[in-house]
Amino acid sequence: SLEGTNVPASAATDGDHTTRWSSQFSDPQYIYVDLGSVQTVDRVRLTWETAYGKNFTIDVSNDATTWTTVKTVVNNSPVTANNLYVNEYERLNATGRYVRMYGTARATGYGYSIFELEVFGYSNPLTSLATSKAGTASDTEGNLAASLAFDGDSTTRWSTMTTTNQWVYVDLNGLSTISRVYLNWERAWGISYLIQVSNDASTWTTVATVTNNQAYYNELSLPSGTSGRYVRMYGQTGGQNGGGFSLWEFKVYGTQTASKTVTPLPVTLTSFGAVAQGTGVAVSWATASEQHNAGFEVQRSGDGTAFTALGTVSGGGTTLSAHTYSYFDASPLAGTAYYRLKQLDSDGTFTYSPVAAVQAAPSSPAASSIYPNPTTERTTVTWEVPLAGAGRWYLTNSLGQVVHAEALSSEITAALLVDLQSYPAGSYVLTVEASGKVVRRGRVQKSN
Repeated sequence: SLEGTNVPASAATDGDHTTRWSSQFSDPQYIYVDLGSVQTVDRVRLTWETAYGKNFTIDVSNDATTWTTVKTVVNNSPVTANNLYVNEYERLNATGRYVRMYGTARATGYGYSIFELEVFGYSNPLTSLATSKAGTASDTEGNLAASLAFDGDSTTRWSTMTTTNQWVYVDLNGLSTISRVYLNWERAWGISYLIQVSNDASTWTTVATVTNNQAYYNELSLPSGTSGRYVRMYGQTGGQNGGGFSLWEFKVYGTQTASKTVTPLPVTLTSFGAVAQGTGVAVSWATASEQHNAGFEVQRSGDGTAFTALGTVSGGGTTLSAHTYSYFDASPLAGTAYYRLKQLDSDGTFTYSPVAAVQAAPSSPAASSIYPNPTTERTTVTWEVPLAGAGRWYLTNSLGQVVHAEALSSEITAALLVDLQSYPAGSYVLTVEASGKVVRRGRVQKSN
């Protein structure tokens, strides 16, 4: 049944997590999908609205008349994420043309409501090649680091507030044959993005292109023969729900090819990083041992893809002793810049380090502020640098929910008056963006 014409059954199979099917407020109720022909059914994922099923079965059929139950659920306790309720059942080992959810008891006084009913002919391996491997990102929001997308924990996440041209990649520690990737997005999902592979984290090959994505879960089968040591999600357009790009989990499935393991670095690099220091950027790194190390070329990029050389630092030759190195970039790029090392061997060969991203400090002391703060009525946010193009500002509450968002004209060059009178007392984060970049972000306290 249907609760109304605006929540049809087709909305549960349209690949869009913003549309849904909803039934009438009674038991039993069902919804099924026609796969077009008899297919292997090994995994089913149900993404519920708040009105999820308490007791139900997953059934298959070849004719939509005679049904075989492959999964029985009693006292359902779905996983909650992004204000959604999710059940996923694997290794069903079934076949059928039709797949049905047959609900016999509702969890709420409403009906049954499903954002997406997804059916797969395979179950994913128990272990992702990317789990617990090193991650690198173009940018991070606070302490939401790249490593959190590869930790095997769907309650931690990587995030950036920048809404265009952002990336995160994993080092699989060896050349691997890659069959599929799985992306579990937070509310700031990628609308358009690329999946890319590389053997050196420098030259990337695009193996999948996604446009107009409206789903929290993306599973992508890659072309036969896809291989690489590094796997990257390159986000072209994001910006959903007041965020940039944010991933709970980035999983990679395939087989690591031990016989084709990438040759290790001639130096054992124990650390590498870049931090804003005064009006420049300090790049530092350390090695535990070196073999025929002629030196390091420090490279910089404005987009994380095309790098240019800044200078060289002599290496330690061959040594088992630990060494520390540094380089100071006195004329950094405006905004986010990316740094890496090109390690030069004495025989002319070279290898690249991971990439470090850093937001350079402005060339003059920042005059930006939010005042008064705390406030009972209104506050003013200022920034020193005029907006480089039209932008927006938005306010999020302590739960991370966007409570207000508004466009900004490029003509606004110095200050913004924000009226907080209609909002309850509490802590809020106010963010100003221009041309996809965060110009100002700060916490403001609304008092009674």
